[in-house]
Amino acid sequence: MPRLDVSYYSKRLRSTAWRRGLGGSQPYLALAITITGVRFLRRLSNPKPEVVYRHKLAPGEVWEIRASAPKAKSSRRS
Repeated sequence: MPRLDVSYYSKRLRSTAWRRGLGGSQPYLALAITITGVRFLRRLSNPKPEVVYRHKLAPGEVWEIRASAPKAKSSRRS
């Protein structure tokens, strides 16, 4: 079954473009620069999420995360 992973093809195209571009092909060099620039700008625009809590678990410990609905605010107006 063929691979349908977009990142696989993106990495392969980028590495092929750099290899052929540095080998002397101007269209491939332009493609490599463009792909790398888009990748760089995408990384700049999507900062890493902030880590708010970190704890190392010992073997056998369990960490449980629960989500609950927010408490309803009173709709009383003065």
